[in-house]
Amino acid sequence: MRAVVDTQELVRMVTTRGGSGLYQAWRAGDFLLVMSEMQFAELSEVLSRPQLARYVRAGDAEALYVALREASYWVSPSDGPGLCRDPNDEYLLAQAIAGQADFLVSSDKDLYDDAILVRVMKEQYRVRVVMPEKFLAILANQSRRIY
Repeated sequence: MRAVVDTQELVRMVTTRGGSGLYQAWRAGDFLLVMSEMQFAELSEVLSRPQLARYVRAGDAEALYVALREASYWVSPSDGPGLCRDPNDEYLLAQAIAGQADFLVSSDKDLYDDAILVRVMKEQYRVRVVMPEKFLAILANQSRRIY
């Protein structure tokens, strides 16, 4: 099972003590994370912000970067389908399509709360747009591992 996890949720992987549920599921091999250089650059920029410094332990960001490089499926997406209300999130749709992701996991209302976007992504591209809690519940109900 492949999934694009939005950058906000990737940040939570580093800032949540003990690791977020998504981080634990990914590292356990419950799903294959689909990444792009664009998202990696955004993640690096966000984690370097001074206001996050007190939430990011020394070495945690670097450890995540290494893990992302080693244990993710990397894609070079083209333009997105032009569905997102927030054009800054359009690359996530393109990333999901290019990576043939089964899921786009996000708590961003511009993604999960747009009925047309959700329907088109599911029907045309076979990508389900879901919130992290829903994705974790789906993972809990499946038994196969990707590794």
